[in-house]
Amino acid sequence: MRSVLNYPNPFRSHTDIAIEATGEMESLDIVIYSLAGRVVRKLEHPPTAGFVRVRWDGRDSKGRDVANGVYYGKVTMTARGTTQTQVVKLLRLQ
Repeated sequence: MRSVLNYPNPFRSHTDIAIEATGEMESLDIVIYSLAGRVVRKLEHPPTAGFVRVRWDGRDSKGRDVANGVYYGKVTMTARGTTQTQVVKLLRLQ
C-alpha cells in the first residue's frame, strides 16, 4: 500500500478514501471509528490492483447521519501474505 488519502476533508455529505496499491490485493477492509473508538461503519470494496476509491456517505451502519466531528478511517490491506494498515483522519462539518 503506497498511500491512503481522503477528499474532500473536511466534508459535508461524503468523502472518498483513495488507496494506491502497488500490486494485487487479497483483502481490503475499511473501518470508520469515532474519537471514542466506537465502530461507526465498515466499508467494503472488492480487492483489486492499483488505485481504489471507496466513498463514505457520512452515515453509520444503521443509515443515520453521523454528527459533526473527527472520525478515523482504518484501512487494512493484505497482499502477498503481508498485512499493512494506515489510518486517515476524517472531519465531518455540515
